[in-house]
Amino acid sequence: MQLDVQNGPLSLQHVGGDVRARAQNGPLHVELAGTRWEGAGLDASTQNGPLVIEIPEDYNAELETGTVNGPMEIGFPVTVQGRIGGGGNRRLTTRLGQGGPPIRAVTTNGPAVLRRI
Repeated sequence: MQLDVQNGPLSLQHVGGDVRARAQNGPLHVELAGTRWEGAGLDASTQNGPLVIEIPEDYNAELETGTVNGPMEIGFPVTVQGRIGGGGNRRLTTRLGQGGPPIRAVTTNGPAVLRRI
C-alpha cells in the first residue's frame, strides 16, 4: 500500500503488509497492534510535522525512528543499536522484543514521540 498526503494528517492504525506512507505537511501518527507487524514492513515519514508512534508492550520489530529538527521523547527504555546521521539528526535503530519486520517512522521537521500503549 502506498499513501501520500500533501497537506494534512496521516494516521496509520492497526495496519499490516508492505506499507509506504509519506506526509509532506502534517502530523504522522502510527498505532501498532498485536505482537508484531504482519507483512513486509512499514516505511513512513513526514517532512513537516510531529511524529507519534504508539507501541504495544510486547511488540517485536526492528525499529528505526527519529527526527532531524525537533526534540525526541521515548517513553520506555530502549537499547540503541545504531545512530543514523550526524549533526542535529536524532535517528536511532533498536530491536523491540525478539525483533521482526522493519518498522521505520521518521520526521524531518518536528518532534518524535514513542510511547507504550
